[in-house]
Amino acid sequence: MAELADALLVNTNITTLSLDNNVLTTETLVPLVEALKVGTGITKLHMGHCGLDADSVVLLSEAFKTNTSITEFGISHTPEMGPRGSAALAEAFKWNSTVTSFAFANCSLTAETAAVLGDALALNSSLLKLFVYSNPIGSSGAEGIARGLKLNNTLVKLSIWDTQIDDRGALALLGALEDNFSVTDLDLDFNVIDRAILARIKAILEDPQRAAWASGEADTKPARE
Repeated sequence: MAELADALLVNTNITTLSLDNNVLTTETLVPLVEALKVGTGITKLHMGHCGLDADSVVLLSEAFKTNTSITEFGISHTPEMGPRGSAALAEAFKWNSTVTSFAFANCSLTAETAAVLGDALALNSSLLKLFVYSNPIGSSGAEGIARGLKLNNTLVKLSIWDTQIDDRGALALLGALEDNFSVTDLDLDFNVIDRAILARIKAILEDPQRAAWASGEADTKPARE
């Protein structure tokens, strides 16, 4: 990993780095994280099935507080990070102003981590797409994300399918959409939610005035009923 980090520091050609299916430890991550802090030509970083534990993810999260090149980041199938690691990574997005697409899937995220993500959304103005599917955040986690959405005006896509959300969580997200006018794509598939609530969410998302506002074509926000 040290050789890779050194190469990235002088990289001018490679823009995508996939570390999927590699066993990474805190020790092996150190040179990569230091390189990412300084900045490289990498704009897309994928890390799935890497077995990262809490210490490793906490270390990795530090890179995202200062990195200004990565615009797409995905970490998946990494339950080993636990609540401490996932919370640290989520919190890093309070400060990151470069990443526009963040996938945090199949990592056994809890409601507490989802709440930290919500706090990050309230402050973050660069994220356009957030994927947290296949995590057991439940309705409490959905409520945490919804609180952040109320204060966010840049996120366009939120994918939270298969996250054990029921009517309570869906209603919280519905309420958030009444204050948030940027989200136009909300994926809630494979959750146990009343069809009537889903229909209300769909109606809000498909409002032509909302789409016009989100795309910058309208000067005024959609009127609430």
